[in-house]
Amino acid sequence: MKHIQKHLFMLIFLLSALPLSAQQAAKAVFQLTTYKKDGTVLAQCHGFFIDANGEAVAPWKPFVGAERAVVTDAKGKKTDVKSLIGANELYDICRFNTQQPSSPVQLASSPLAVGEPVTVLGHNAVSMKVSKAEKFKDYNYYTLSVANDKLYGCPVVNKQGRVVGIYSSTATASATDVAFTNDFKANGLSLNDPVLKASGIRPALPDKPNDALLALFLSSEQGNAAQHEAFTDEFISKFPTSAEGYSQKGSIYLNAQDFANASKVMEEGINKATAKDEAHFNYAKIIYQKVTNFPDSVYPAWNADKAIDEAQKAYQIKPNSLYKHLQAQATMVKKDYDKAYSMFMELTKDTAFKSGELFYEAALCRQQQNAPKEELLTLLDSAVECRPLSFNTAPYVLARAQLLDAMGQYRQALADYNRYDTLTLGRSNDTFYYMRYACELKLRQYQQALNDIAHAIVLNRNVPGYYAEMAQLQLQVKLYDKAIQTADLGLKSFPDSGDLYLIKGLSLIFSGDKQQGLSLLEEAKSHGVAEKADELIKKYK
Repeated sequence: MKHIQKHLFMLIFLLSALPLSAQQAAKAVFQLTTYKKDGTVLAQCHGFFIDANGEAVAPWKPFVGAERAVVTDAKGKKTDVKSLIGANELYDICRFNTQQPSSPVQLASSPLAVGEPVTVLGHNAVSMKVSKAEKFKDYNYYTLSVANDKLYGCPVVNKQGRVVGIYSSTATASATDVAFTNDFKANGLSLNDPVLKASGIRPALPDKPNDALLALFLSSEQGNAAQHEAFTDEFISKFPTSAEGYSQKGSIYLNAQDFANASKVMEEGINKATAKDEAHFNYAKIIYQKVTNFPDSVYPAWNADKAIDEAQKAYQIKPNSLYKHLQAQATMVKKDYDKAYSMFMELTKDTAFKSGELFYEAALCRQQQNAPKEELLTLLDSAVECRPLSFNTAPYVLARAQLLDAMGQYRQALADYNRYDTLTLGRSNDTFYYMRYACELKLRQYQQALNDIAHAIVLNRNVPGYYAEMAQLQLQVKLYDKAIQTADLGLKSFPDSGDLYLIKGLSLIFSGDKQQGLSLLEEAKSHGVAEKADELIKKYK
């Protein structure tokens, strides 16, 4: 790295006879080093600052596959690349943030003509000429007369010392208009930009609050914890009066079960946020999530009463049914079911806020109070019918199906199971398909039941009972060969399953192989089902 600094110092000395703007451009040049995830160097090139606050440009290719990047200026100062503002693959150019105060280049205001001289400010001031000049959009692209890979990413200046482009010699020597990067703006969807996603360095946070909020929410959903935390910290720094940044930071601490720091950041949000009601409500949500998601983690300062208190403070500042709803939920957590039920039902009178969730939660309260199943069914009917059926209403449909099933109303229950399966696009878990299988079995819809128990096995092959249930049903409907196959499949994973030995043994007996069947029944006795096996041996011997 020392040789790089030496060359940059020499460059500034050599430019002492050139215009002041060229000398300034030379000072703006840096070495860019990108690193892989394992910490090894991926690529090196040049770049230069174009903004006093540390925004810079460099070729894009060195960033592809990089997890980290560092710039080293002429004085040897190293600074991490913080975020990517934008990039273009075709013209191999990237604009990014370093947040290092810098002396930027001055951009040229007019294009060059073919034959005009230019200087590339690399390890030396290399003179060359424009061989070809082209337009793209409102910008300029130049083919130059000298190819030199060592100049990759260096500024190309005109005779006035102003920057006209960034140098590249991948195929032929060229310079792309740096003003093109003025079009690169971070926006709410930058996280989904396929070009920027090729790098592990995060996109920049947008300047507009709404766009920044969208970017913050997207980052929270993408599973990159380190990137999301960096976004959150930048959001708080950029928008210190917005309650949302503190809420996101509090959630990060919450998930790490660092409740003390979560408390500090949420209280900071209450002090600094403009919307005090939102800040108190966000704090109430964080506390409620701790109480419900981490009930065994000891932190006495946070409990359901504290969540209710913060939600009440939010409501006092600005009446909002959302704040009342959280109070009702926290009251239910306290097991004050009668009060919580009344609160949920009161909220259903607010037509703008009325939802299936309120009726569903009211039903949960009454269920805890051992209310009659008919009353629960009325509440769940209201939950299902409150809004048009959608993915969001699916849990209420399932709850009603289970209740109808328990009430012996199997046909209505099956209709709801089918409706739930449709609403969830057939993406339910094995437990659901087992529940529907059991309901279909009661209705003697054997083919549908076989399909569902088979689906349950596909989704979860680690439940021995599923194999036994399927093989038993196949035996019942006289699909003996299928029953034997299912039992064999189950025994490969669960060789100690006595039930599978019994079912396979019976299937062999009924299919005509009595001797082998009795042998398997005898084998079952050593796998925990001796009494059943003896009864069957006595019956079929």
